[in-house]
Amino acid sequence: MCGLAGVFGNDVDEDHIEAFRTIASLSYLRGHHSTGFADYSTALKHTQNFKEILIKKTVEPSNDFYSPRGTWDSAIRWGRYYTKKNVFQPPTLCMSHSRFATVGSVKKENAHPFIAGDIIGMHNGTIRTTFEGRNKYDTDSEAVFNLIDEKGPSEALKIISGLHNSAFALTWIDKKNNTFNIARNKERSLYFV
Repeated sequence: MCGLAGVFGNDVDEDHIEAFRTIASLSYLRGHHSTGFADYSTALKHTQNFKEILIKKTVEPSNDFYSPRGTWDSAIRWGRYYTKKNVFQPPTLCMSHSRFATVGSVKKENAHPFIAGDIIGMHNGTIRTTFEGRNKYDTDSEAVFNLIDEKGPSEALKIISGLHNSAFALTWIDKKNNTFNIARNKERSLYFV
């Protein structure tokens, strides 16, 4: 069972970021094999690309990665969301994944998010039944996001929803359409407020 956490909006403030860090850290309880992080912003004016997406994947558990003065705090949060004058510049989206490896080995390459063309995605659940393109990838999750990129979200979700023994909660960025997306089936919960 994996853990997903995130914050998304045009009004993200420092309190939202601290809440995100805390929830992402607690996702350790859902999976401790690896941690993945992605952020996206149109407001990070100090970056070279206004729509830059930062991705970090590690086999470090999320409670260490997101701990105060941990990798995320020291290397990402303070270096990315604050100017030299310590002025907060919020991201539009932060998303995190804590992996409990059910399919595929424990290694950095199998940490989420997965990049498939214009799709950057994270998955909670397991799809044990084979589907088109599944045998090309070490994990079912990477195969799902490649299916979404190749077939489009509607068709891909229809395919995986129709599979026996399929469980998923998905979050993904579509760079081409500039959207953030979520989907789940009845086998996995996914809450947002």
